[in-house]
Amino acid sequence: MRYHAGVATTVLVVGAGPTGLTLACELLRRGVGCRIIDRAERRFDRARAVDVQSRTLEVLEHVGIHLRVLELGSKLEGLGVYEGASALAHLRFDNNNTPYPFAVALSQAETEGLLEDRLTELGGHVERGVELNGLTQATGGVTTVLGTDAGTTTAHARWVVGCDGARSAVRQLTGIEVEPNGTPYTFSVADADLGWALPTNEMSLFLGGSGFVLVAPMPGGRARVIIDGEPGEPLADLGDFAAACSRRVGAPVSLRAPGHCTSYRVRGHLAKVFRVGSVVLAGDAAHTFNPVGGHGMNQGILDAYELAQELERVAQGAPPDGVLARYAERRRQSAESLQRAMDFEARLSIARAAIPGDQRSRLLELSVGCDPLRRAVLDSAVDMFRRAKW
Repeated sequence: MRYHAGVATTVLVVGAGPTGLTLACELLRRGVGCRIIDRAERRFDRARAVDVQSRTLEVLEHVGIHLRVLELGSKLEGLGVYEGASALAHLRFDNNNTPYPFAVALSQAETEGLLEDRLTELGGHVERGVELNGLTQATGGVTTVLGTDAGTTTAHARWVVGCDGARSAVRQLTGIEVEPNGTPYTFSVADADLGWALPTNEMSLFLGGSGFVLVAPMPGGRARVIIDGEPGEPLADLGDFAAACSRRVGAPVSLRAPGHCTSYRVRGHLAKVFRVGSVVLAGDAAHTFNPVGGHGMNQGILDAYELAQELERVAQGAPPDGVLARYAERRRQSAESLQRAMDFEARLSIARAAIPGDQRSRLLELSVGCDPLRRAVLDSAVDMFRRAKW
């Protein structure tokens, strides 16, 4: 599929991460013409997101890559909850309302690779090294200015979809404001080989008086480890990170090289609107979350799938205002609800340091021992118990 300056495209997808690739695959699979660009010259090869959730697997089945995801990833069937080093509960993702009552640990880089391969099978390709420098809306579409090493070109599209991340150029050029959502938190994240024995078929959450540790096993004996940050806590290398984990767990923790760790302060944001005229937002361009629930990539893929459905209806003659307004309203409500749930979880996890040890243990026992509460927390925070309605 070749594209030429001045030739109109039905949908211009800006950003070739999981959201943009899913959208492009689904549009082409449904017979809707699209073009996908990304300013990066190549895919980012580090594992950012690692958790493919059950509803996302349902989407990827439609896209046509779910079998490869299951083949390459590690199945996570539950969540182990610990008070310090003592096991408190093992919660199972065992709902029968989905064909995939589990999550799959697979690096975002590999997920993106599978999506890009599928895009090629469908006749598309990612135009890399192409940056959106400007856009102007008019009746019947959008005129964009695209920059490359060779200069700038003008391109026309009926619809432009911003799938270009938290610092979205599409969002900024359209003048869509974002509002902070939730409390800002500092997190530290490491990807490394685990030198301590943990179940490989479930995530592990350690809650204690000095902080929390969340461990998500990955293929090949590696793991994604997330802890809440402490002011001034040095986390320059894996040794520092492992020492911080040990303080939280109350037992020696070993993380083996090769690996890397990083610390950052994060606060969720939510775009005030997900659509203005012929411009639509999806994924991190529309919403971001704290990393504890692993929802960012999953929510973006769900955005893309629903938007592809609606754009197909528009291509078949449905009134665009009603159809795309429905997408924008539903996906914004979903993101807002999820952000509230994740902020509550983060507050609960981080605030436990102020609760005396015996009371904290009792609170945890009550939480995991009460089936309606346990299911409600898992339903909202892990998003694995609702059958997707496509």
